[in-house]
Amino acid sequence: MVQNFLPSISAAIGNYRTQRFVWGTAIAIHAMPRFMFAGFHRQYYSDVLNPKAQKLALAACILNVIENVALIGLTFITSAYNYAIHEKCFMTFMITSEVYMALTCYLLSKERRIPADNVESRSLRYKYQLLVINMTSFAAAGYFFIRHNRHCEPYVYSAFAFFEYIVVLTNMAFHTTCSLDFHGRTLLIDQNGFDVHS
Repeated sequence: MVQNFLPSISAAIGNYRTQRFVWGTAIAIHAMPRFMFAGFHRQYYSDVLNPKAQKLALAACILNVIENVALIGLTFITSAYNYAIHEKCFMTFMITSEVYMALTCYLLSKERRIPADNVESRSLRYKYQLLVINMTSFAAAGYFFIRHNRHCEPYVYSAFAFFEYIVVLTNMAFHTTCSLDFHGRTLLIDQNGFDVHS
């Protein structure tokens, strides 16, 4: 047993009933809004992007939905319960998350037909900063995870956990930037679905 001071997210939640309940409840409560925001982004992309970029925009939205499904799977299928499925959900979450964030930055910087206003420009700057921090932290987390598994050195697992937290927080912050993208828009929800108006 080596010394560490910071648990990973999975270790912090663990098989403790209260932590699992709180984490699972938080994921369940925000799952539906995350799916709805994928639809809102689809509408937003159709409003502001070039027609030739719409297939890529659809791909970004599909990646966002898959990311959300993987997050739900990762949350409710623990590694203790079924490691193989938990691992696949984790890898799917990470890959779709990274590709979604990169594709979103590309689309909003290179494929706009309507110029970004000041708030949208600020949102894109934040997105790029968060993407770089997220990808760098993901690479660092991967490095420290492999190093821990090979050498089991003191504090290396804590370094992995630290970067894992950064990956999660930057992912959350990236998704939060949609509040800037949707500024000045009205959301209408009725029996026919939803629509976003400028």
